[in-house]
Amino acid sequence: MTLCRGVVPLRLSFMANTDRLIDSAIRGLRKAGRVRKGDRLVFIMGAPPSRRGTTNLLKLHEA
Repeated sequence: MTLCRGVVPLRLSFMANTDRLIDSAIRGLRKAGRVRKGDRLVFIMGAPPSRRGTTNLLKLHEA
């Protein structure tokens, strides 16, 4: 992913609910000045979050 311009991988704290995790990430990114309203984001994660070694969720989201 680091070969693509504009891709910044982030590791987030555990949350059992993926929608809340994404909302929390967007709030943090906005607060840090990394994204603005209307920016397109891609979230790649494993679901359920408690299961290690799985990457089975891709979500496209608009900030």
